[in-house]
Amino acid sequence: MRVLLINPKNEDLYNPAYWPPLGLLYVGTALHSDGNDVRMVDLALDPLPDVSYQPELIGISCTTSNYLAVKGIIGVCKERWPGVPVVVGGPHVSILPEDGPRLGADITVVGDGEETMLQLARNGHNGHSSLVVSHPVDVNRWPIPARSLIGAHRYAARELGHPSTSLMTQRGCPYQCAYCCKWAGYDRVRYRALSNVVEEVEQLKAAGYRSLRLFDDELNLNERRLLALCRAIKPLGMEWVCLVRANLFNATQAMAMVEAGCRMIQVGVESGSDAILRGVNKSCTVQDNSRACRMAKAAGLQFWAFFVVGLPGESKATIEETRQWIIDNRPDMFSVYTFQPFPGTKIHENPSHYDIQFPSPLPYDQFALGIRGTAARPLHCLVSTASMTSEEIVEARRYLDTDVRQEVGL
Repeated sequence: MRVLLINPKNEDLYNPAYWPPLGLLYVGTALHSDGNDVRMVDLALDPLPDVSYQPELIGISCTTSNYLAVKGIIGVCKERWPGVPVVVGGPHVSILPEDGPRLGADITVVGDGEETMLQLARNGHNGHSSLVVSHPVDVNRWPIPARSLIGAHRYAARELGHPSTSLMTQRGCPYQCAYCCKWAGYDRVRYRALSNVVEEVEQLKAAGYRSLRLFDDELNLNERRLLALCRAIKPLGMEWVCLVRANLFNATQAMAMVEAGCRMIQVGVESGSDAILRGVNKSCTVQDNSRACRMAKAAGLQFWAFFVVGLPGESKATIEETRQWIIDNRPDMFSVYTFQPFPGTKIHENPSHYDIQFPSPLPYDQFALGIRGTAARPLHCLVSTASMTSEEIVEARRYLDTDVRQEVGL
């Protein structure tokens, strides 16, 4: 079957063509390995095919930030290829499956998309709108992403001074942070076999990559598995960056990671206020974050901190606590974002339980503006707290990202 897979351009990214769409690549590779003729289009790089190409099945990924763009893309697909079933999946519809039909999709997939797309390619579609809820399966069922399907060499990612690309060694996160959205099946962590990971890293090294970004939500959820992963990939001589949880991080992990080629860890510090961290059920403290930063630097790892401004309870006093954390700990890099009340988060579902206000219904077209603004549409924040207006939260982000950055010489 001829299958067209579409990755919309993500306007909330500074460079939408930086990383290849790994999730969609898994779907495309599963279809390709099953004998289907797969065409993958990333709209950050290429336009949709014209009518000379005739797909028999169309799949498209949807996030909240590109919801309206996806609606337009599906409209174009319906006009250009009438009668061809359109499948929508991805983070947004996995949380709000009722939005699938509103987008114009014939089939809505909740969770992992590989098995559903395989079945549709094998058995066809009955012509009726439908919802498919995936059940978490062994991730070792799926082949290593065939990056040639999308021309991964065209992406701009460079890290640690080398061309880079992304991979995942596990799927899932057991934590219940109030600001994070995920489909129910993502609570269970599923690990790839280390032999499978090693094979992928060997392929990437042979393709010319010398650095990697591991996109696992927290690579150190399971210390035994992390240490085994480090031993497995150490001989390959690759440098890499990963995300870890500060409350689980320790010196043993740091040393093993450095020896295996890790050069930088990313940590969701979020705030310098323990009150903020408790309020969003972070399961992590300011002290945990400071300790992780010290241990990383002692081991020779760079520390990249992520902060979110505008979480419930935010005030000028908590912003100053975050400033003080940055000054005291001097991370090697840091990024600052405004909080976005994504559908499916505990904050979005129960705003009255938190010190937070935001529009209802949410204006999806403004989500990307919380990441970056443009000359025509400046940076925008959807939320306010009892102590800070949305305008003050935007100013606080600028203050941390510009004034405090200069203060610490970054």
